[in-house]
Amino acid sequence: MKLNKIIYFLIIVFIVNPIFLYSKNIEEIVVTGTKNKTPIIDETGNLSFINSEEINFISADNPSNILNRMPGVFISQGSGQEHLTSIRSPVLSGGAGAGSFLYLEDGIPLRSPGFSNVNGLMESTIEIGERTEVIRGPGSVLYGSNAVHGLVNVITEKDNPNYNNKINLRAGKNKIIFNSSAYRNLDNSDILFNFLWKEDNGYTNNYANENSDKFDKPHYGQQKFLIRMNTQKNAKDYIFLLSGTNLNQETMGYIKGYQAYKNKEIKYKNPDPEAFRDTYNIRSYLKIIQDFQNGSLSITPYFRYTDMDFKMHFLPGKPLEENSHKSLGLQTMYQSSFNNHFMTIGLDLEMTEGELSEFQSAPDVSFGPRLAYPKGAHYDYDIDSQILAAFVNIEWNLSEKTKVVTGIRGEKVEYEYKTNIEPGTKGRIQVSPNRDDDFTEFSPKLAINHKINDELALFCQLLSWK
Repeated sequence: MKLNKIIYFLIIVFIVNPIFLYSKNIEEIVVTGTKNKTPIIDETGNLSFINSEEINFISADNPSNILNRMPGVFISQGSGQEHLTSIRSPVLSGGAGAGSFLYLEDGIPLRSPGFSNVNGLMESTIEIGERTEVIRGPGSVLYGSNAVHGLVNVITEKDNPNYNNKINLRAGKNKIIFNSSAYRNLDNSDILFNFLWKEDNGYTNNYANENSDKFDKPHYGQQKFLIRMNTQKNAKDYIFLLSGTNLNQETMGYIKGYQAYKNKEIKYKNPDPEAFRDTYNIRSYLKIIQDFQNGSLSITPYFRYTDMDFKMHFLPGKPLEENSHKSLGLQTMYQSSFNNHFMTIGLDLEMTEGELSEFQSAPDVSFGPRLAYPKGAHYDYDIDSQILAAFVNIEWNLSEKTKVVTGIRGEKVEYEYKTNIEPGTKGRIQVSPNRDDDFTEFSPKLAINHKINDELALFCQLLSWK
């Protein structure tokens, strides 16, 4: 009986997971699956991508316009830049949505683990990045925390030097989008500058103008930029990136009521005119690559800062949350070939200081003793975290057409939490006393890839994560 189940499982795996690649895609190179430039036919995971030509062609207004073109991915778009993500999973919200997907820029997380944002893609530079790659399914061995259901990696490296400078201006009845790109190729380096500015008043703008005394005019404006410099000097490659985003959004609230969808007028109204979200972030890294005879070593120190204020209009008391965190990190990776096999070894370090406060200025809202939302401070705390992670990934080329991939990652995360208000329980608000927590986890991986021919390969993989 057990043997039949194993055979049945293998049949399903090899039927469902084939990669069909036509000749025009054979030379397509991806980096996210192995942290190294690899032909997609050699990948052992469910990886898809969208390149710069397609991103420029669709002129995306938001991340969902880009990612919803990929198989197994669905971004549920909300008000302005708010959204919920699904990658081969349900559309997840709350803590599950914040901690199940990993959002990266050139392989570096946009946020530190434990400081995640359920609307995390709004902080990415996906609309002005050169390409975006998505792994559907766990990617924890190479990338660590949050890569449970999948990960999105925005890549800024220019893959088409012929596509140089552009200015794109689009204007509609209620919105305007400005997008520009400048690229310069110097003697030993090249510089890329991308910029995006969006202003959107939404389809309710006309109604707001006609009813300005009754209606809070919805609006969001967002700016994104990235500056990338690649330099070659003394047999070393230097890659510098500075990027950031800024969002100022007046948020539309939820419309409630039995069969409210039948009321054509109600869709123009905003039940929560005081709701807003203001957030900005800035990130930078310097990647140094040294090539050797049989391998290469990369060292990447990085910095990030994120700040967000938003009115939690979805809670009865509509408190104001303010949160921020800043991180210093270091990624090191050594890649080498030996006896026709390929090995990747890495060590990641990160230190983060964060803070969060939640304050309700409205009167107490009560649904019973244990379900009250009290007036005043709900939370006010500081958190310091440290991350130490090491991983190894080896590709064993058993033959010209077959390879086995083995890997494991060990990660230790420490949190030091300190509350600035009195601990205890007030209604549904529970304030924990000061505490320290640490987590140590190991994530193994086993995968196989077998090429049928130059256009078709079969793969399967086994991963474990916590």
